[in-house]
Amino acid sequence: MKLRRTLRRTLLAGLLGSAMLVAAAPAAAIASDAWDRPSQDFGNQNAGTTSDPLQFALIAQCDAFAIPPGNCTSPAPNGVHNYGAITTTGPFAIDPATDVCNARGGTLVTPSTSQPVDVCTLEVRFKPTSSGVVKGSLSTTTSPAGTPLTVALKGTGIATGKGTGNGTGTGPGQTGKKKKCKKKGKKRSASAAKKKKCKKKKR
Repeated sequence: MKLRRTLRRTLLAGLLGSAMLVAAAPAAAIASDAWDRPSQDFGNQNAGTTSDPLQFALIAQCDAFAIPPGNCTSPAPNGVHNYGAITTTGPFAIDPATDVCNARGGTLVTPSTSQPVDVCTLEVRFKPTSSGVVKGSLSTTTSPAGTPLTVALKGTGIATGKGTGNGTGTGPGQTGKKKKCKKKGKKRSASAAKKKKCKKKKR
């Protein structure tokens, strides 16, 4: 009997200690808050033009619930996820007409088990100003974890301008005379005198 009582007390003490440790443990890091992708390549785009928009989604998830009644306790209080202003860098720009995230003040809410996830979306365009590969980012100011959430952006600008040089000769006047002389020589090949005159002009 004494042995059974001792075992029961030991078991109860162990269970109670475990429960206290769980209750006292800090909430897990908010690792589930994220953009729907870590990076995006916009591909090739003519310099001076704007790409078609690409949509990005910011996803918030509650990491811990009180049971009962099922309210979100992480992030606290009440599952409110604050991200601050959301901006871009480089030749990438958020389309204001599609920016649901900033329209909501950079805040998402996951209050309970009945609404454990919240999402906002926005669209980004790429407008290179010169040729070559360029990089930028789409980023929140902060997050429930304390650090910004960032998408690495990349795109390639393509030069479309045509050359303006005349290609041969040292100036348009000289090039024009040469072309004119050649035309005269071809059209009036029967006249030897004029051919000689054309040759002298070439010199």
